[in-house]
Amino acid sequence: ELLNEKVSADRDPYYVLGACNPNMADRALDETLKQGALFPCNFVVWQEEPGVQRVYHVSIMKIGRLVGIAPDSDAWEGIVADTGELVEAFFERV
Repeated sequence: ELLNEKVSADRDPYYVLGACNPNMADRALDETLKQGALFPCNFVVWQEEPGVQRVYHVSIMKIGRLVGIAPDSDAWEGIVADTGELVEAFFERV
């Protein structure tokens, strides 16, 4: 609604949900403080058609590695794997 008001758009509801797991954020920052530039993790939700909603997420931990912010290390692989498991568990609940 705020976007619609600011730019006179007529967009259906679109929600950006910030999701932070403090323990994972702390682990990531222990490896590289640059990763904080990608925080927080977000999920977006929108209605594709009446009665059908889409939930979308992009892994900021994987993005960090792809753009050269995060190290190519076993510790980072563990962070990527653990955050992936948390996201999968979230998607199973929604």
